[in-house]
Amino acid sequence: MPIGVLLALVADAETADADIDAAVETFQRDFVPVSAEAGESGPQPEKVQIGGRTVRFLKIGEGGTPVVLIHGFGGDLNNWLFNHADLAARRTVWALDLPGYGESGKAVETGRADELAGSVLAFMDDRGITNAHLVGHSMGALVAMTVAAKAPGRVTSLSLIAGVGFGNEINSEYIKGFTEGSNRNTLKPQLASSLPIRRSSRVSSSKIS
Repeated sequence: MPIGVLLALVADAETADADIDAAVETFQRDFVPVSAEAGESGPQPEKVQIGGRTVRFLKIGEGGTPVVLIHGFGGDLNNWLFNHADLAARRTVWALDLPGYGESGKAVETGRADELAGSVLAFMDDRGITNAHLVGHSMGALVAMTVAAKAPGRVTSLSLIAGVGFGNEINSEYIKGFTEGSNRNTLKPQLASSLPIRRSSRVSSSKIS
């Protein structure tokens, strides 16, 4: 994100939503990001065509057994913003937007874990990643597990955070509310109190070394 961009507003509980919306509109109207000519520090996301589909990704760091970061439902590679640098201190770190998410191509067939896992493997093939530590959050954990099931020799370790796939009761109200939400106010109930799956686990199968 550009330096100086609005990330959040802190307001008293009694502050009207209309006042918050007005403050956001005022900021967005007046905000001028630093121009590209001023220079942008650090690696920037790139895009590549893989199997006729646009894939956005970010690469940071060099050497070691690489890490591939797989975001969850409704997310993108920016979900790992505060993890990139620490992980990249000793190895190459890749983060990607899954098909249908972020700035990757929106065309998907089934959108199921098997298709998304196939896209991760295709990305690894395209980038010359022989094997990697996979780190997945929520839906991304299910995708990571599916990659491991499809190609176990390509996965050095799995780190699964609040992974979908450890329970069988899907919170359909969350999914419906999240996909139909069009602004901050309509998304607030889902983000404040719900998860895509009501019974989930936190698993880290092995330490990344």
